[in-house]
Amino acid sequence: MEKRQREFHAQEYECLRREIEMHIADRRKVETQHTIAATVIYAWLISEQSTLAPFLLNFVIFLPFVILLLGYFKWEALMLRTIQIGQYLATLEEKLAADGAGWEAYLKTERENKTIKGQLEGQGVRFIWLFLTILSCVFSTTVAFGGGWYEANPPPPPTAPSPQSLR
Repeated sequence: MEKRQREFHAQEYECLRREIEMHIADRRKVETQHTIAATVIYAWLISEQSTLAPFLLNFVIFLPFVILLLGYFKWEALMLRTIQIGQYLATLEEKLAADGAGWEAYLKTERENKTIKGQLEGQGVRFIWLFLTILSCVFSTTVAFGGGWYEANPPPPPTAPSPQSLR
């Protein structure tokens, strides 16, 4: 490999490593922001349930599910892109590094030996995303179509003003 091509691949390798680092940070942000958004909406619904019209409650109750589902899709897209970049970096390492040295080569060996903890991390986070999304869907569906909160906590009946308050 000639010097210019080696320099190009070395720069490309560094840029792609930084992109992987950005994807990892973005995945953490997606995890945090979408989970917090869903939690805040559920907290608001719990505190305001008696003041919301049933049709509005049945609409808003699905927002956390949609937020979590979209968050999962975004997280999965970032994960897949990171894997693609890693696979390409492995080919660059083969060209640039001597004796199969390099991080991606190390990861490939660990994956083949099934000892890598990073696979467990990715699978664990995927499980949590799916668990939260499915739980949110079941909860929202139960509340919207099964009576949910309104049967357990019916809104208070309207009260007529007392004669003393009219004076």
